[in-house]
Amino acid sequence: MKGASFFQRIGGLLYFPASPGTTPGGETRLALWGLVIGLLSGSIISVFRITTSNAFHAVGQWFRANAADPLQCCLWLIPAVIAALITGWLIRNPAIRSGGASWISQSIAAPQKGVWWRILAPKFIGTWLVMACGLSVGREGPCIQMGASTALGLARMDGGGDAATHAAKRRMLVLCGCAAGLAAAFSAPFAGIFYVLEVMKERISRNLLILMLGAALGVYLSCTGIFGLGLMLPLQGGSNLAELPFIWNGALVGLGAGFVGILYAGLLRRSLALYGRARHFPVFLRPLLPFLAAALMLYIYPQTTGEGLSIFHLLESGGLVSALLVFLCVKLLFTAFCYGSGIPAGVMVPVLALGGVAGGLCAWALAAAGIAGGGGMAAFMAMGMASAFTAAEHAPLTGIVLVLEMTGTYAATPGLLLAAGAAMLLARLVRSRPV
Repeated sequence: MKGASFFQRIGGLLYFPASPGTTPGGETRLALWGLVIGLLSGSIISVFRITTSNAFHAVGQWFRANAADPLQCCLWLIPAVIAALITGWLIRNPAIRSGGASWISQSIAAPQKGVWWRILAPKFIGTWLVMACGLSVGREGPCIQMGASTALGLARMDGGGDAATHAAKRRMLVLCGCAAGLAAAFSAPFAGIFYVLEVMKERISRNLLILMLGAALGVYLSCTGIFGLGLMLPLQGGSNLAELPFIWNGALVGLGAGFVGILYAGLLRRSLALYGRARHFPVFLRPLLPFLAAALMLYIYPQTTGEGLSIFHLLESGGLVSALLVFLCVKLLFTAFCYGSGIPAGVMVPVLALGGVAGGLCAWALAAAGIAGGGGMAAFMAMGMASAFTAAEHAPLTGIVLVLEMTGTYAATPGLLLAAGAAMLLARLVRSRPV
């Protein structure tokens, strides 16, 4: 391998098999590639999750400590503006904006150079600033892109084969990186596989499945085994909803939370269109609006900042219905306002938070009418999360598996199936477009 790069020399020890499905040795090497992708992607995203969570909690504590002094809280505007300007400078590159779906499509179609320093690092930094400053967005879009860019970086280890072989390998590695990125974002190894199948609409071949299963194991080993990240949102008391007189409660929750998901998707599209029409408003200055709005919300309504999952404690403790309705309305508008600016961010976690609240509200409404039964609040929250996700993304299987892996409410699976089906039916009937 004279003249080969460092990565290609290392790749000589672990080459990507040209025909992986033809021999047991090829399948083993394919699984090892997936394992390495999962380990590296999981480690990078675990560091991202831990550090952003700690930074966001520190910011929240600072605001709570200075809540009685508005002038002191105004000092936060200085780092908020600086973070907004850095983020704006980064998103001048279209590949860093939003979740990066267009870049992933381009990566599948053609080679991408410099993914480590041109994509991975800016995406990590920009999304870190967004999450740490409390903007109402999710993490999964950037995590998916970080997983894909990590896989493309690893692809440099393999230098053999013709152009057609390289294109096939690149496609498989990008898809595997996407699955690993989503899995690491939620500590949900199998949800990434369903994401590639339903959301990315890819036909999963035997070879790709082997690669992604290896990545799922790598994500689990890194996120859970090394970094100790367990269930992202453990819910208590998710008992079985299989009581026949009340099983149809899942359909009602699916319709209610599904409507929230449809509204969420529509507001996001509307926000993107409004920002897009502001042609005289430079792209690099647009993050100033959501960063300043997040600073205000951290002071007046901190529950709506960040991903919004902290509201579930209020649900489980029996919070006021009026407070949850206000949260639902404000969170919808605030998330759309933030995401439309083009900041590096995702959309899944906020819709899960909104769906959980909608599911809790449905539980109280059914209980007040005397027709609720089985499952408890945790089961209704899980059904609401799966329903809102399904209506927004048109991906019922991904939503169900993701919620089950996030919450651990496996006994509520019958209700989740019915709720997600009702939400999907509603989305199709009103001809709602997926996010």
